[in-house]
Amino acid sequence: MNHSSSFNGSVQLLADALQQVVSEAVRDGVAPVRQDMQTLRQDVQTLRQHMQAMEDRLNDRIDVTNQNMQAQFAEQETKIARLIRGRAN
Repeated sequence: MNHSSSFNGSVQLLADALQQVVSEAVRDGVAPVRQDMQTLRQDVQTLRQHMQAMEDRLNDRIDVTNQNMQAQFAEQETKIARLIRGRAN
């Protein structure tokens, strides 16, 4: 019975040691993952800022194009009106 009790103590020591190894491995493994997640979060935030800036530039260019087109259409309407008046006279 002494031998059995000694063996169980060794098994408990082994179990405790394995638990400590696994706990340390998980704790040490989580830190790099957290750092990677923080870096990813910052990268996504930067990407969103760049996309917003690109959208703003695109909207500005679209606005300029719309203004130019409106001016050209107004000019064409004026030319067409002059042509019609010229033919009517």
